[in-house]
Amino acid sequence: MPTKKKQPKSPDQRKQRRTYTEEERLTYQNELRTGGRKGCKAPRINMAFAPDVLDYLRTMSGLRGESITKYVDRVLRSDMEKNADLYQQAVALAKMLSSETE
Repeated sequence: MPTKKKQPKSPDQRKQRRTYTEEERLTYQNELRTGGRKGCKAPRINMAFAPDVLDYLRTMSGLRGESITKYVDRVLRSDMEKNADLYQQAVALAKMLSSETE
């Protein structure tokens, strides 16, 4: 028996979307909770891992009860704190080199 297709709701029947303040948007963006929040898309990259590294990521993130993204984000933030001075030097060098080429 063929199923009937649902008719799309009219604009008046649709659920109204909540509008977020700039502060709320930044909070959601920094916490990477972006699903369904208009204008709060986190920057994304596509990464490829060796099978053993992917297995490690799945295992360690599962042990902590978090997603692989949250696990990697936490590990990278720890590395960012540890190498903050080196990062600042690299940024300064990149700025210096880009200003010389202009």
